[in-house]
Amino acid sequence: MRSVRTKFLAVIVLCLLPMAVATRIFYWVSRDEMREQALEEMKAARDAFTADLNDRQSTLRLAGQLLGSDPDLLLELVTESRSGLHEHLAGFSAVYPAVRIFLCDLRGTALADSGPQPPDFTLTSMPEVRAALEQGRPFEGVTRISKVYGSRTYPEGDDSLALVRPVERDGRRVGALVAAFPLDGAYLDDVEQKERLAIALKIGKRVVAHSKGHPAPELELPLVWAVPLGGVKGQALPPPHDTLDLRAIDGREFAFSAFAPPGLRSAEGPVTVTAAKDVTVEFKSQERFLWYRLLVLALIAVVALAIGLWIANPIVRAIQVIAAALPGVLRKEYSQVIGVRTGDELQQLAETYNGVIQALQEAERQRQALGKYLSRAARDAVDRGRVDLGGTTMPATVLFSDIRGFTSLSEKMEPERVLVLLNRYFTEMVGAVVRHRGIVDKFMGDCIMAVWGPPTAQPDDPLNAIRAALEMRERLKVLNAQLAAEGLPELRTGIGLHTGPVVAGNMGAESTAELEGKMEYTVIGDTVNLASRLESLTKELHAEVLLSEDTWRCVSDRIDVEPLEPIKVRGREQPVAIYRLIGIRTEAALKAV
Repeated sequence: MRSVRTKFLAVIVLCLLPMAVATRIFYWVSRDEMREQALEEMKAARDAFTADLNDRQSTLRLAGQLLGSDPDLLLELVTESRSGLHEHLAGFSAVYPAVRIFLCDLRGTALADSGPQPPDFTLTSMPEVRAALEQGRPFEGVTRISKVYGSRTYPEGDDSLALVRPVERDGRRVGALVAAFPLDGAYLDDVEQKERLAIALKIGKRVVAHSKGHPAPELELPLVWAVPLGGVKGQALPPPHDTLDLRAIDGREFAFSAFAPPGLRSAEGPVTVTAAKDVTVEFKSQERFLWYRLLVLALIAVVALAIGLWIANPIVRAIQVIAAALPGVLRKEYSQVIGVRTGDELQQLAETYNGVIQALQEAERQRQALGKYLSRAARDAVDRGRVDLGGTTMPATVLFSDIRGFTSLSEKMEPERVLVLLNRYFTEMVGAVVRHRGIVDKFMGDCIMAVWGPPTAQPDDPLNAIRAALEMRERLKVLNAQLAAEGLPELRTGIGLHTGPVVAGNMGAESTAELEGKMEYTVIGDTVNLASRLESLTKELHAEVLLSEDTWRCVSDRIDVEPLEPIKVRGREQPVAIYRLIGIRTEAALKAV
């Protein structure tokens, strides 16, 4: 069985548990918010990167339009004036230094470029150039500038964002123009510095270039973002999909996302961009905040548990004290509880319990005192409330016992010794009465009045009264022997018994405003008077025990008696037959009868 202390602490823990759960939920909510924030920042950086690609693409288109429509440049291209073409390209490069321009004739031979040296190569190894010269088909996308020197082909640096278009004059194709922006690490480093977003550019599975801060250029991710290069006219950019990939690399937290601008194409395969953002500071800060909260919560829990124990211990001790005392009530061991000073309902409960114990102790004392004068059956009936205190007529056997010559005896002894002698005598006589289920109704000087029947009459009440009378006679013999040994005079008694109806109930004065009432449970009636009369005749008839005919008829088959002369009793027309009690028949005598 769990103790109250355990349950009390469990309540505290259950109160703190939602705080711990809420802290963890707060952490995940904050993590999701940081994820959303990282996604928004990545989206903004991707938009900026895409816009930069759009600007570069627009610049390439502008270069193609300006140079392809310049009549002087077209004439110089037809006449293969390398110096004139170089001069034109040098002027353009002064305005757009990041754009690399190549002009070639119909054979693919480079006549001029924006570089510092005159070209001595061909561009025929580039399929995009051959398609423009042979088929008049333009190209926009990612490719690598390849130069052929003699019989050898050399790729020029990294892949580039390129524009390849045929050049026409008077409706006749006269060459091709190649404009390109290099998509190299330097460019992507510049993007990372400006947008705080690491970029890895891939064609198929090949990494074309990546910024220095990209932690995993080779990482394969599903495409979650697609933005047309240059956008879609009249339409907003599509919204991002929240499929941010968070990964820990070399002890740092990174957010990854991959997208593919559809306007970027390459002959090798799809062009994709893997973007990475370092979110270590934000996530570590959030984790530290979580641990701080958990630490504070743990401290609060320890303090709460300590306070809980401080509060619970007196309560538990009080409950234990009360719980330990309660089983004693079942065993009628009425002990009060002490030391309960909680200042709350438990102290009130302990005080109430002590009050109940005091009442039970008083009731037990009264019950024990009652037991000195009542039989166990009568006492139990009183306890169970089966006694009608208002007065009830019922059959009863009444016994009177008196010490002969007590008045003269008391005059010869000191009062204290007389009281001691009476107490010894009453102890023996009352013991015999109670042992045989009788009730000591009252003491009247040296006289004892005992009753069998009230409050609950039994069929064997007359026989029990006779047994009590015989035992009183035997106990008196033992007592007299003790008194003689002590040099005290012997006691002689007479006992009278009669059976008949009595009125049993409370008798006395009820409480009023002037006095406190006093009541006693007793029996009255002619039966009591006749029993008293028989006791007084024992001295005249020299009999120890006299009983009436009514008592004899109830037990005539169980006792031996000697019939005596009937007596006249006041209030009765016929004389009353009386008998001197000899003894109770033995089992053998009963069988013989």
